[in-house]
Amino acid sequence: MLSDWRSRAGEWLGRVFRTSHVPDYSPLCILPWIHAHVETTGDVGLCCVARGAGQRLGNVHGESLTQIFHSQNMSSIRNQMLAGAWPEECSACRDRELLGVESYRKSSNKAHPNHFQELSAEQGSYQPKIRSIDIRLNNVCNFKCRSCHGFASNRWFSEHNLIYPENQISAKYQGFDKLQSFWDDFDQHILKDLDEIHLAGGEPLITDAHYHLLEKLIAAGKTNVALQCDTNLSQLTFKHWDAVALWRKFPNLQISMSLDGTGAKGEYIREGLNYRDWLKNVDRIQRELPHAKRNLHFVVSIFNVVDFPAHYREILDAKCVDASRIALTFLEWPEFLNAQVLKPEIKFQVEVDLRNLLTSDIELPARMRKQIEALIVFLHEKDLYPAHGAAFSIKTKLLDQTRGQNASELFPALRPMLGDNHL
Repeated sequence: MLSDWRSRAGEWLGRVFRTSHVPDYSPLCILPWIHAHVETTGDVGLCCVARGAGQRLGNVHGESLTQIFHSQNMSSIRNQMLAGAWPEECSACRDRELLGVESYRKSSNKAHPNHFQELSAEQGSYQPKIRSIDIRLNNVCNFKCRSCHGFASNRWFSEHNLIYPENQISAKYQGFDKLQSFWDDFDQHILKDLDEIHLAGGEPLITDAHYHLLEKLIAAGKTNVALQCDTNLSQLTFKHWDAVALWRKFPNLQISMSLDGTGAKGEYIREGLNYRDWLKNVDRIQRELPHAKRNLHFVVSIFNVVDFPAHYREILDAKCVDASRIALTFLEWPEFLNAQVLKPEIKFQVEVDLRNLLTSDIELPARMRKQIEALIVFLHEKDLYPAHGAAFSIKTKLLDQTRGQNASELFPALRPMLGDNHL
């Protein structure tokens, strides 16, 4: 049976890559000309999905964001794109296009059609200017998600060096929200041209800086910006602020709600989540912010891929988001949580379950259907069990012991990789 599965997987991969899932090989993306991305550490990258050795373009603790945006590093990336070459930093988008899934490059070009048309027409004469900004002001968070780390959640601090000894941290807090030089640059050189702002964290809804920034936008008359907030949606009020009341002032509002699983399994994957409270907060947004676009961001990992159809159906049954607005990200780091680490026989069963979902749900939106098909391809692209299977077992047990949890009880499909009652 296993050899038959490998044969079918090879045929499927060949069919996919020979036909419709071939990228156009044009790397041109509007973002390097209009967009800036700043991590909690102050590191500036090309965008939120950029990766590779050259992804760090500078740091706002050492120079202004405006200076970094107009640096030689950024000019080099722009010139590579204009020459038809894929920059190293852009490999994530290239890989998604190879899977037949819309990349961040393509969605960004669609989101900024006028700027992209001008860039395409004018090529080298189109002048870069920061019009869009994606900032993670600090790592303050009330969650300890399994796929996270200390750079994005200060609650991870006591466990980070245990799980990531090769990438240790020495400070619990990471952030640039108190850096006056950043805010001076923002006020003097960025705010006036800003068309779009994307806020993430950490968890933005539990930090003063998020609300101060919204108040700054309101005071400057910039409520017309496209405002997107990524949130774990654990709470909508903080100190004297009410996020819903402030968001109501922004007509072009997008709320990206994070959820990597439902019920007890979701609460395990994203420790800090209270699933019932999360649903109540979704209900409040539906009632009080009907103009807001609600997206659900679901990071597919080794923990939730084995139950994905059940999670998907429960999300739809709860009516918290339209099926066409669920976005899947296939986790690749940390490597030991990548779904490609599954044992081959577990992968086989996951594929069976995913194909049953594809055939049984006749109302499955085209976008979700494409994402699930791409997930099947992604699963079989690599066999990472030999390289990371042991790390999955060891590191899961370490965190379970620290947190008083038991993955084997919640995820019986993963017992062959963990061992029963591993605590």
